[in-house]
Amino acid sequence: MIDKEFLRENAVESLRLERFRNYSHLDLRLSPGFNVVSGPNAQGKTNLLEALYLVGTTRLLRGQKDVEAIQDGAERAAVEVELAHSGTRIGVTLERGTRKRARINGLALPRAADLIGRLPVVCVSAADMAIVRGEPADRRLFLDLELSALSPAYLHHFALYKRAQEQRGALLRQSRERAIPADLYEPWEVAMAMHGAHVRAARVDYVSRLIAPTQEVHAQMGGGEAMGLRYEPKDEATDEEGLRSLLESSRLQDV
Repeated sequence: MIDKEFLRENAVESLRLERFRNYSHLDLRLSPGFNVVSGPNAQGKTNLLEALYLVGTTRLLRGQKDVEAIQDGAERAAVEVELAHSGTRIGVTLERGTRKRARINGLALPRAADLIGRLPVVCVSAADMAIVRGEPADRRLFLDLELSALSPAYLHHFALYKRAQEQRGALLRQSRERAIPADLYEPWEVAMAMHGAHVRAARVDYVSRLIAPTQEVHAQMGGGEAMGLRYEPKDEATDEEGLRSLLESSRLQDV
């Protein structure tokens, strides 16, 4: 069931592009309800959708680097949408040699990631088949993107988990050349276990909530076939203590 009030509150009234992909400048007014973009190939239809996706997720489609969306010869590209219901303006600026910047009503946000969830977007493409046919990393990426858009708390824990993971990984790489004291790993493994437990619990809960609606939709399309859905982590550690023990064991094997 489509929530019409939700759609009304998040409907985009206008889209403005500057030096983004093949658009040097564009001011596009959208109609209420559904909008259909049509035209010859290679004229920029997908780029319009990508601009909306960028504002909603701070990411480009197809996992490309931000700089690839900036026109040749330009130092920056900008995308801004205006919501029809509230008049709120949400924008992202991509600039060569620096991190992307996000703003709301012209005011800069501390981090671009703070924009996630402000404009709910769903991208449906052939690449989505990777969720069922691809590697586990593809499924984790799907869960992380969806949960980050739905829950600022999840995004917080996920970002801190990834930071700790990167720091621990850097120590492991250094250990190939010199001995690293165990106590240097400890704070990062503690952080990974703490935030990782939140991440894993949220993933389990989200997948469990997807089961009923997914089975309902599949029953309408699947010709009587039954469908199952469950979250299966590669290890049995489910809480903070178990994850910390797992990290310590894997480190002892790696160094």
